[in-house]
Amino acid sequence: MSKILLVSNEKGTVSILTNLLKTEGYKVSSTADAKKAKDLISSDEFNLVIASVNVQADIEFVAEVKAKQSALPVMVITSPGSAMAAAAAKLSPFASVEKPLKVDQLLAAVQKAVDFNDAALTESVNLNLQLETCYEFENLVAESPVMKSICELLNRVA
Repeated sequence: MSKILLVSNEKGTVSILTNLLKTEGYKVSSTADAKKAKDLISSDEFNLVIASVNVQADIEFVAEVKAKQSALPVMVITSPGSAMAAAAAKLSPFASVEKPLKVDQLLAAVQKAVDFNDAALTESVNLNLQLETCYEFENLVAESPVMKSICELLNRVA
């Protein structure tokens, strides 16, 4: 089950989005406080952060999340034509959805972000497995007696 963190100080938006996303099978945590959101992100793993961008502090929150956890997709909800919408666009979020929210557009963007995150995690695990097996002592080519003795020493030390 994919986990989504919803950050917004608009109680109505939080309530509606939480119910909608839970209905679609997502586990949703929500907060209105950016500091609490940062604590949640550092203590739990999320597949997506959805942030409603209304004030400069919201922009700073999105920028900080992107800087600290660049692999975590961040979706922003903005008001069309607002200064905050332009500032949010400069941060290059994974997706940007404008108010009034269209359910099908929102759900498609959420699914795309979650799929992207899942694919990135799978690729990361695969690369780590390749690295672990690629650099084992058995894969070293040691022809000379000196290199063979170094490999034996490394195996004993390990």
